[in-house]
Amino acid sequence: EGEAVRDSMLAVTGRLNAKMYGQPVFPPLPAGVVTRGGWKVNADPSEHDRRSVYVFVRRNTRYPMFEAFDMPDTHESCARRNMTINPAQSLELMNSRLVTEWSRSFAARVRNDGGQSTDGMLDRAWKLAYQRPPAEAERASAREFLERQTKLTGNEAQAWADLCQTLLSTNE
Repeated sequence: EGEAVRDSMLAVTGRLNAKMYGQPVFPPLPAGVVTRGGWKVNADPSEHDRRSVYVFVRRNTRYPMFEAFDMPDTHESCARRNMTINPAQSLELMNSRLVTEWSRSFAARVRNDGGQSTDGMLDRAWKLAYQRPPAEAERASAREFLERQTKLTGNEAQAWADLCQTLLSTNE
């Protein structure tokens, strides 16, 4: 479910706003999403990261991440959630500006909490994302990826963000 995916990503990245009750949340929508009836994005950016249960549901303007992950049809009076696996879900996680932003926050959290060693930071990333340490093959693959990405982008922080986005986007 898109709501659980979104909440999990926000929790892992350290951005989840656990505030309870209050007004519904209108997080930013991707460029090109047409709204009918208005979608006034909350002025306070911390409100954008509140739990998904608080995201406003408008029948004609569906939150894209929720829609990709089988949001119930809001045009039915007794909505049902279909369970599918489709390419739109992967594309949403790979191309979403929000997921990229969350990945940067995740990378910053890992680099801050993981200590000075690459292995310490990799352990922290796997613990946050999967609640387990990386296997040796995963650790070796991640080190190789970080080295290659750092050379490609010339930016170690971006390489970590790319790795973190990969961890957030897997089906584990």
